[in-house]
Amino acid sequence: MKLADIAARIGGTLEGSGEIEITGLASLAEAATGEISFLSNPKYAAEVSATAASAVLVNEEWAGECPCALVRVKNADRAFAEAATLLSPPPVVFEPGIHASAVISESATVGENVYIGPQCVVEPDAVIGNNTVLVAGCYVGHAAVLGQDCILRTHVTVRERSRLGDRVTLHDGCVIGSDGFGYTPDENGVWQKVMQLGI
Repeated sequence: MKLADIAARIGGTLEGSGEIEITGLASLAEAATGEISFLSNPKYAAEVSATAASAVLVNEEWAGECPCALVRVKNADRAFAEAATLLSPPPVVFEPGIHASAVISESATVGENVYIGPQCVVEPDAVIGNNTVLVAGCYVGHAAVLGQDCILRTHVTVRERSRLGDRVTLHDGCVIGSDGFGYTPDENGVWQKVMQLGI
């Protein structure tokens, strides 16, 4: 993407050639030709003069030396996040459907436009909201409730009776509803597990 296009899309003022082709993002110290970086924390200001980036996003008031093109913005942190969105590949889309290897209880409620991937397990009385995605190997426990538009990445576990709201994202290997670490000694000094009563 041309630097001029990035600057226009993030509301920045360009200083330098707008014809530079930007192919990625990186930190000031690690950036190479074709990449854009940013400076928001003044403690990294010295790295700007030594960067190999093709362009750097800086706050409007920044007054240091830079060997490459600059894009001045109101908030360099925010602008970098916007540039990352522009330069990132599109997200993977999961078409609604249930994989043949998924195991879903007959008493579970599965909403509309749901994707349930390979080796997922949905236990009795669980509820899966509309437009929710369960990527491979997810486990949804007894009477657990998942809201709408959720995405559970690979190997997520949602334990029994846990409840998730709408638009929740759980990343790979996350466990919701596991026991807390609670023990108390009985009258003989033997440690006993404290039952977890929350959901």
